[in-house]
Amino acid sequence: MKKLFFLLLACLFISQSCNKPTVPVLSTNPVINSGSTNISGGTISSDGGSNITSKGVCWSNSTNPTIDNDTTLNGNGNGTFTSEISDVQANTNYYLRAYATNSVGTGYGNELSFNNPVDIGQTYQGGIIFYLDSNGGGLIAAPTDQASSAEWGCFGTEITGADGSAIGTGYQNTIDIQNSNCQTNISGNLIASDVCEDLILNGYSDWYLPSKDELNMMYQNIGNGNALGLGDLGNFAMDFYWTSTEIDSNYACKQIFSIGVQGDYCKFGTYYVRAIRAF
Repeated sequence: MKKLFFLLLACLFISQSCNKPTVPVLSTNPVINSGSTNISGGTISSDGGSNITSKGVCWSNSTNPTIDNDTTLNGNGNGTFTSEISDVQANTNYYLRAYATNSVGTGYGNELSFNNPVDIGQTYQGGIIFYLDSNGGGLIAAPTDQASSAEWGCFGTEITGADGSAIGTGYQNTIDIQNSNCQTNISGNLIASDVCEDLILNGYSDWYLPSKDELNMMYQNIGNGNALGLGDLGNFAMDFYWTSTEIDSNYACKQIFSIGVQGDYCKFGTYYVRAIRAF
């Protein structure tokens, strides 16, 4: 009788051990790039005997990312799920795994890697890409405004060479303005080109005041112009911004970011400044 009792206890113990919950088992879905967003997810093949309380993907610049790194949260429950990964640096290697958590702990899927391609709207080299050329380069806007009330400067003085309006001329415009020796400001206001020339942001110091066409491209692609459907990625003020394009001794070009209209205004007017840089 005793032998039968201990045998029953042993069977019960083995049965309970075999049914003990474990972490979930899952796989990671391939990463698909869609402009400024990457899409992945996972497929849960086993909940480990305990309900899934959270699931998503996690990613990092280092291998074996965990939920302590950047993550998405895609609800609970079993099955296949989709995750959107945004706000990652362009042209940068990342490692990604799907994850699922139950009462026991967190299980991870297989590791994948992806490199976010350089594209308009991506965060890259200190700011937001707003223009790409045909040679693998482009233009980057600072992610925030540098001033909200700056003069263009040099009122009453026409600067030789600061009249470039095309994409690619803002840098030389800014140099010509800085070399003009007419930036002395008796009003106490900031000077637009000085703000850009002196800027050190996110490890970069080669910022400048955009030309007329460069500022308009910024408005169109990452501002309210919404030409690419990306929306206002730069959190621009619905107000006027200075360009580096001079009109004459008294006037320079500005653009209003609420409707995109450009116009000429006295150089002593005070407006917003957004610096750019090339890569």
